Amino acid sequence: MKVLWFSNCVLGIGTNKGSGSWLYAMKGLISADVELFNITQSNVKDIVYYEHKDLKEYILPVYSLKNNLPSQRNINKIKNIVEQINPDIIHIWGIELYWGLLFSRGYIKRNCIIEIQGLLSSCYNVYYAGLSPCEILKCYSLKELIKYNLYLPFEKSKTNKRSVVENEIIAKTKLISTQSQWVRNQIKFRVGYDFKVYKTLRPIRKSFYNSTKWTKSSNKSIVLFTSFSYIVPFKGFHILIKSLAHLKNKYSDFVLNVAGIDIKSIPFYRKDGYLRFILSLIKKYNLVDNINFIGRLNENEMIDYLLKSDVYINPSFVESYSAASAEALYLGVPSVLSYAGAMPDFSNQKEVALYYSPMDFVDLASKVSILMEDNELSNKLSKNSIDVLEDLSNREIIKNTQLSIYSEIYNNVCNSNN
Repeated sequence: MKVLWFSNCVLGIGTNKGSGSWLYAMKGLISADVELFNITQSNVKDIVYYEHKDLKEYILPVYSLKNNLPSQRNINKIKNIVEQINPDIIHIWGIELYWGLLFSRGYIKRNCIIEIQGLLSSCYNVYYAGLSPCEILKCYSLKELIKYNLYLPFEKSKTNKRSVVENEIIAKTKLISTQSQWVRNQIKFRVGYDFKVYKTLRPIRKSFYNSTKWTKSSNKSIVLFTSFSYIVPFKGFHILIKSLAHLKNKYSDFVLNVAGIDIKSIPFYRKDGYLRFILSLIKKYNLVDNINFIGRLNENEMIDYLLKSDVYINPSFVESYSAASAEALYLGVPSVLSYAGAMPDFSNQKEVALYYSPMDFVDLASKVSILMEDNELSNKLSKNSIDVLEDLSNREIIKNTQLSIYSEIYNNVCNSNN
């Protein structure tokens, strides 16, 4: 069976850091059972083709878009690649890029399944994440002065415009794959009548499966951990900083390790207004020595930091699944999660984390404090999270689920059209 992926990740090369890294894990699980192709985009001048041991990959340039699509000439290049591959199934991972429009607008007339990785309309609804009008004004810097459309209100507006395209894709898609009940609830009123929704599962990265589990550390100071693949208001970093100000009133000796973008290393002329606002909050609350920006980590580095942490925190206002939280919970790291998006679903079977209302930074500080002081609760949550996530992240179950989805589409949909 030939399976063609359209994704936002270069899967055959790279350092396997940051957003989309779980796709590497999915590739590793199923590539022995299907002939796998990947089409993606990156900073290349022309289309690049690679053959790897477990997939064949086409890397496209980042084409300029008009009406949300590349030129007809570049669309024809993509169509030629698809015809050359002649896949049995096309799987589009995410609706953030223009891939889905190639099908919903009829440029490529083949059966495809679209994976909902995130929903821009849900991000739009909570874009400011509790920022006051005064705080939004503070998110204006030299970068916004030069390019005014980078200012938060314009960024929010762009998210809304992109969500219109998202809705177009969802409404015209007959096969949709989702990882959480939250996503299924969100799309329930947007889909057409003749559609089918598949329940898929997300793997975690291979090194996590092989890792030892979390145990209470002997840290002299309290160590907290969070990660961001990108930093925008709805990821809730400003809420987390405000919670740390409360923690500092009680505990002077703690550090928050922040994986992802290293804000301090970004030149001043490239820092946007929100990043400058974040840095101003850190300075305002005297947290400069308490926050450690550690940059992007590979999976082994991520494991090392997580295992040395006392508490993992995810302050996001919207998550369609949260692979980062799943990895922390799989290791058994005591966690405090925002009660937002799909993250409460982790506790459907057992309580695996403490939750707080996304804007309530005082309660966030309180929940972190509880885990700092209550070893019995920390150990209970750790055990529960290991039990639950070992089930949710079982490699054989994930593999068989994905392959069964492909088999059903091939047997019931593709064959019926022949």
